[in-house]
Amino acid sequence: MNGPAVFIKVWCYDVIRSTYGLSLSVSQLDVLWALIVAIFLVGGMCGSLLAAWCCNKFGRKSTLLLSKFLLMTSGCLLFLCRYSGLVSLLLLGRFMGGVAAALITTAHPMYLLELSPADRKGSVGVYTALGVAIGICVSQVIGLKQLFGNAELWHYALSFYMIFVLVSLPSYRWFAESPEWLLKHKPQDCLAARKALKDLHGSQSISVIYEEKPQLAASEPTDSKELSLLAVLRNRKFLLPLVLVLTLQACQQLCGINVNLYNWLPILCIVLVALFIISFQLGLSPIPYFIGSELFEDSARPVAMSLGSFASWSCNFMIAMFFPLLENAWGSFAFLPCCAVCIYSLILSWRYLPETRPSNNENMLTLKP
Repeated sequence: MNGPAVFIKVWCYDVIRSTYGLSLSVSQLDVLWALIVAIFLVGGMCGSLLAAWCCNKFGRKSTLLLSKFLLMTSGCLLFLCRYSGLVSLLLLGRFMGGVAAALITTAHPMYLLELSPADRKGSVGVYTALGVAIGICVSQVIGLKQLFGNAELWHYALSFYMIFVLVSLPSYRWFAESPEWLLKHKPQDCLAARKALKDLHGSQSISVIYEEKPQLAASEPTDSKELSLLAVLRNRKFLLPLVLVLTLQACQQLCGINVNLYNWLPILCIVLVALFIISFQLGLSPIPYFIGSELFEDSARPVAMSLGSFASWSCNFMIAMFFPLLENAWGSFAFLPCCAVCIYSLILSWRYLPETRPSNNENMLTLKP
């Protein structure tokens, strides 16, 4: 949204003046723009709370597929708002895009971790963060004035991601559903879970069944059920893992990564900012996305991932709304709260975060610091 921001503001001003006869002041236009930007984050918070139910009800694969259709709907609204002259379509498209993004950031890392073999879970887990980083990079390029970030083509910039959605949709035909989800929600048919494992691991499927997923080798299906949000919150054994998941997701947004650039910086500050970004990419960028999948057992995993995603989107919203105010009041000292959050996360992770063993994550919940 940064590239074509000026042109979208002008369009909003012209549309409201021609439709309602109102001439917005500069401050009123800034408030409207803040709403257009922030409603994406509001959609993310709503989608995070919806994600656990979707993952339990429809499965990981189907939740991701649902997010694609929401993205397509959102893209169509963002594209048509220019021709229809309706700011409401722009707001609705942004909101639906946020809902879809939250479904992805919740279901995607969980889906990858449940599909991958134990010796590759660590490397596979970073793909969600890698995809987010690539998407941000592509959006920045698309938003350049020389491409689509101009007065005539800004609606193409907002809806350009539809191309990636359309390209990826046919591949869903060959995606396997999570064997864990199949085992829980189709216990009468263990063959479906075993078939998913065979499709995933081929000739190694037998060893995977007996070594990595012993519950699939049992003659009787498991009787464990997915836990609700309240059940997870009331269970004391989930307290420490839940605090860790929420803290890492919150610190990912509150550490200052989204607000650490200025127009002019001394060389030393540039070096420090570069080191900060590198450190972020090594830890806080990928790990919070999938740590919940490794800390929580299958029954509580969707709720934990959903709450973690909610913490991420909520803190992202807080940064977007309050950091500019704090910066105006404190200047560069506005980063001190971000520093405090990083120190808190460091101490909590060093003292309480155990090393995960993806192939036996149920045991992680019983470890004592």
